[in-house]
Amino acid sequence: MKALVEEQQKGVVHKVCDTVSELAADLLDKNAWPEILPHLQELISSNNPAAMEAALLILANLASYSTDHLRPHLGGLTPVLGSCLAHSSIDVQVRGSRSNTLYMLGCA
Repeated sequence: MKALVEEQQKGVVHKVCDTVSELAADLLDKNAWPEILPHLQELISSNNPAAMEAALLILANLASYSTDHLRPHLGGLTPVLGSCLAHSSIDVQVRGSRSNTLYMLGCA
């Protein structure tokens, strides 16, 4: 998780995000790693565009894999995801838009 914030190369960050997403989906299905969703929410709420983008990518991937675990967090994540659409970073806006769409479709 530390690499999400510290790594400078986007390609590496995206691979880490993909790995974290798959691991989280598997572990959440086994009722393990409950702190991943609050940690993602914390990263999305940060003022670090790179960390926000990484967390949004993981959340979008999780929405594709495992929506049952996301439903309980709908109330807390919806305003956070919505705020990403108005962020000054276009990368955060784009990633936020995709995450919003997948999250809402998966949790509907």
